[in-house]
Amino acid sequence: EATQEALEKVKAWETEDEKRHLDILKKLALYVVKKKKLTKEQWTATTLWPEIMASTDELYELNERCIADFGLVIRNILKEECDGADKFKSGEYSGFMAAPLKDPVRTHEKAHDKFAGRFDDGVIPEA
Repeated sequence: EATQEALEKVKAWETEDEKRHLDILKKLALYVVKKKKLTKEQWTATTLWPEIMASTDELYELNERCIADFGLVIRNILKEECDGADKFKSGEYSGFMAAPLKDPVRTHEKAHDKFAGRFDDGVIPEA
């Protein structure tokens, strides 16, 4: 009964930030379970979250500072590379939008799944 009541409250959340935060919390919970199975360590959300934040924070800070300039540079490159080409004239690239970054949990998980063993340089996989 309490669980059903909690679910109804969650469903009543209306802001996009709340929905996004809930989505990140769900991913964090699933990642904790995955890490426990893979490492046999006693991971919890409170032990894993600081690790995730420490390895992803700078990515988000850099993104905030550079995203507008990045989009402008990419549009200019597309315009130069497609100058005179039908694709640019048709407007196919005029609506270019850079995809948003993944959330911190997914960024951390994917980096460790795909890149952790690729380099032996001591640099975190998120780099």
